[in-house]
Amino acid sequence: MASSCCSVRSLHHIEVLCSNVEQRESSFCSTYGFRLFARREEHVAARSGSTVFVFRERHSLYPVDTVATLCFVVDDVKEAFDRAVSAGGTSQMKPTIVEDRFGRIVMAEVRTPFGNASLRFLATVDYNGVFLPGYEEEVDSRSVHNTQSSHSSSTSNATCSNSWSELTCGCDHVTFACPAGTLDACVAWFAASLGFRRFTINQSESKEDGFVVDYGGGNIGMKLKAMDYFHCRESSLALTSSNVNTTSSSTTPAGSSQDGSESKVTVKLVFAEPLYEGPNQVQLFLDEHGGPGIQHIGLTSSDIFQAISSMRRANADFIFIPPEFYTQCHQLVEESRVRLPAGTLSQLEASNILLDVEENALQDTTSYLMQAFTRPLFGKSTFFLEVIQRVGATGFGAGNIIALWRAVQQHFAAIATGHQLQRPQEDASELTAATS
Repeated sequence: MASSCCSVRSLHHIEVLCSNVEQRESSFCSTYGFRLFARREEHVAARSGSTVFVFRERHSLYPVDTVATLCFVVDDVKEAFDRAVSAGGTSQMKPTIVEDRFGRIVMAEVRTPFGNASLRFLATVDYNGVFLPGYEEEVDSRSVHNTQSSHSSSTSNATCSNSWSELTCGCDHVTFACPAGTLDACVAWFAASLGFRRFTINQSESKEDGFVVDYGGGNIGMKLKAMDYFHCRESSLALTSSNVNTTSSSTTPAGSSQDGSESKVTVKLVFAEPLYEGPNQVQLFLDEHGGPGIQHIGLTSSDIFQAISSMRRANADFIFIPPEFYTQCHQLVEESRVRLPAGTLSQLEASNILLDVEENALQDTTSYLMQAFTRPLFGKSTFFLEVIQRVGATGFGAGNIIALWRAVQQHFAAIATGHQLQRPQEDASELTAATS
């Protein structure tokens, strides 16, 4: 086995296999604020903040569009490759030097034992190109209107520049869907391969079972476990505790702090498995995706109201949260003593955005998070996006997980019966304005 020292520095890019590259890239850019910036043959790269999606033709590689590869910048590609292969991964590309006129990089890739997901490892060796060897710069003439709203807060963990193209700042977390009974094996493999460590999603979760959502009288539910990784300085590379402090969050671009210096920035991985046989969103993903894989990616925003408003004007479709949730929000805020900017609760309901407070921060007047979730993007009930703004909060709110679970279940029930849940009134007016 390779050294126990961790070498992951940041998440470099996320690769999507799709049947129509131009259509998929155009959707991400015109709807979600990404900007096309580089191209290589059938590969195109689009960025928002520090998040980069690479879109490539799937051909016969996979039967449905899928988010298939996570690429991590590492200190030592061979060490990372050997670690993943020793843990049971399958070599897709041995450590290889790739170069062009702008310099060279070292790259390797390992297929995980779970579905079609792969890990790519990358180290730059004096490379000064626009993205990776073989890519040429592409100028994106499209724009997304971006007017900063009143809720953009200096207390947010995010570091968005809020330029026209950056509705989101970076990747907060990646969630994998696993078949029932395989969650622990998935967590163990990623821990062995990447040096990630388990952290608690919520204080109510158990060490053995993780966070359990049991909804629908014992026939619908899921289990969640989460892991993260802190980039450490050389003097403290070894991670010896499974109870990692999550004071810093992944809303700062990986590997850097707000002043540009190195910082302990976390990349979060979340794993979900269905509890029971029967209809639920995790099992539906597994069925329609054809096995385990990346179910959704959380994108960080420093101003979620502005981001969601801009995305909806561009016809983004978000999961509808029932009004009852916002009645609970008022009670949650009163009990937690969180002080929100004036009018925030009304704005949350009008924008159909979730609010939650971490249980271990109930005495903290600044720690909360806000989230919104798109409907599936790929024509099937598979991959979707999450937009999240953290204000002091570092974990995941239990109330939001349960509320989202119920909302998604309602969405799937509506599909089954041929009915469509009504959008919030603000959505309808925005869409009318956008198309008029």
